[in-house]
Amino acid sequence: MAKGRLQQFAHRMLHSGGDHVVVAAPAHRAPDQLLVRVGAVHVRGVEEVAAELARAVDKPLIVHVRDAWADALRVLGEGSAERVVIHCFTGDEDVARECARRGYWISFAGNVTYPKNAHMREAASVVDLDRILVETDSPFLAPQKLRGSDNAPQNVLLTLAALAEIRDEPIDLLVEATASNARNAFPGLRDGV
Repeated sequence: MAKGRLQQFAHRMLHSGGDHVVVAAPAHRAPDQLLVRVGAVHVRGVEEVAAELARAVDKPLIVHVRDAWADALRVLGEGSAERVVIHCFTGDEDVARECARRGYWISFAGNVTYPKNAHMREAASVVDLDRILVETDSPFLAPQKLRGSDNAPQNVLLTLAALAEIRDEPIDLLVEATASNARNAFPGLRDGV
């Protein structure tokens, strides 16, 4: 797919409107990411183009799912992205196992610490160590201890501490594993991460 066509597609999908649309676009976040949002409405052909876009620019496909796990897993199953990161994971244990089985990285944010999110903590407890990531989703989803304030990068340590407790693993092990996993998911990261 020509670069200009990829850019046109990304722009069109990014500006297609609606809450429940699949969006594939060069991420407006970090330069080493592509972002895909999957909702209840399926837009034909998007998963193939999103996977092609990710492969064409050698970037991971970043997927954010909100209340649409069946659709998301179906769409991802139809695509062929080489590296998939489930951003801000909100699924349960079964979804986590399926994502890990497919080789996706599963990233947890501060909302894993919220009292109502026991299902996310159960999911975090079963994710293989080589598939787990941690993020801030800054400025959103501050850990429970700081809930109501803007999230910031340093707060990822609170999420890591919660994950270590949930998984009954030393925090140093999770720090090392998530840093290594981040370098594998995002090869453009410098070695100091």
